[in-house]
Amino acid sequence: MFTIIGRVYDAKVRFLRATASDAEDIVSVDKEFDCFLVNRLKDAALTQGRLLEAIARRANWVEIFGVDAEALHDAVDQAGVHLGRQVAIGEGYPMTAWYDDISDNSAIASYIATGGQGDSLHKIVVLIGSPSEESGLIDELRKHRTGDS
Repeated sequence: MFTIIGRVYDAKVRFLRATASDAEDIVSVDKEFDCFLVNRLKDAALTQGRLLEAIARRANWVEIFGVDAEALHDAVDQAGVHLGRQVAIGEGYPMTAWYDDISDNSAIASYIATGGQGDSLHKIVVLIGSPSEESGLIDELRKHRTGDS
């Protein structure tokens, strides 16, 4: 299940912390969205398969930060191909990008504040990590929302 934190950035951004591999909340989103996936766990691609598939099924853009970002990027691309949203990797949806140079919460929040590469009106931030990592990222998102960074 996901913990839905609510409107932490603005009315168009939702924040989810993955607490298990259950991806029902992503699948139930009824609006087109872009996703910022922040991973703080080692081997998350192996433990979050259903989550990544749900994101690949519903998102237009997925931008990945944190531990094993490239591996998660590859897993989302593979899921997109498997689901038929991409004919081949990079040819369809979701479009994906990963960043190994944007890793701390402040830099990630600053990037999210730009809106990212996707142009969907709605954004979802998904954190794979602990409650304390969740709090830290939410605090940074709030700072960037209010301009206190």
